[in-house]
This record gives sequence, structure tokens and C-alpha cells, in this order.
Amino acid sequence: MTKECYHIGGARPHKVGSGPQAWKLTPMEKSKRFERIEAVLIMVALVSLWPILLGYHALWYRAWLVAVLGFMVWVTVRRMGRIRAGADEAKRKRDEQERGGRPPFLG
Repeated sequence: MTKECYHIGGARPHKVGSGPQAWKLTPMEKSKRFERIEAVLIMVALVSLWPILLGYHALWYRAWLVAVLGFMVWVTVRRMGRIRAGADEAKRKRDEQERGGRPPFLG
């Protein structure tokens, strides 16, 4: 028999008695984790611009900037996907409310 167990200091559920501890994060926890990673990557990208503004032009640094650009493309794609999903959800809720909502006031 397995049951959910929560650790003190962090609510990460896992199955007790199911062998090795395999942490199972909820989709919301995964989303929050990726949002934090994205925020850190944005901060790293902003800090990475300073050396170029101060005149540092090493070859390895330009390669780093290309890598940072790739990370920023990844962040942009993920954020646009979340924006689209949110817009679709809002549209679905609005359509659902219009179909099953209150009857028109004077119509």
C-alpha cells in the first residue's frame, strides 16, 4: 500500500514504500521551477551585456553571448507558449460563460 508523504520544509509528495524515492512534482511546481530558471537566465543575460559595454571583446566571450542568445530564445518560446495557453484558457472560459451564463437582460 502506498500513500502520499510530505517532508517538513518542502511539500514534495512521493510514494512511501515504492522503492527508491522518486520525487513527483505537480505540473504547477514544475512550471514555477521553470519560471525561476527563466528569471535567473534573464538576469545572467543582463549581467553578460556589461563587459561588451565596457569594451571587452574576447573570442570566448562572444561565444558566451551566442549561448546566452540561445537561452533567451528558449525563454521567449516558453513564455509565448504560456501566454498563448493563458489566452486560450481565457477565451474558453468566456465562451463557456456566454453559452451557459445568465440570459440577456432585455433580450
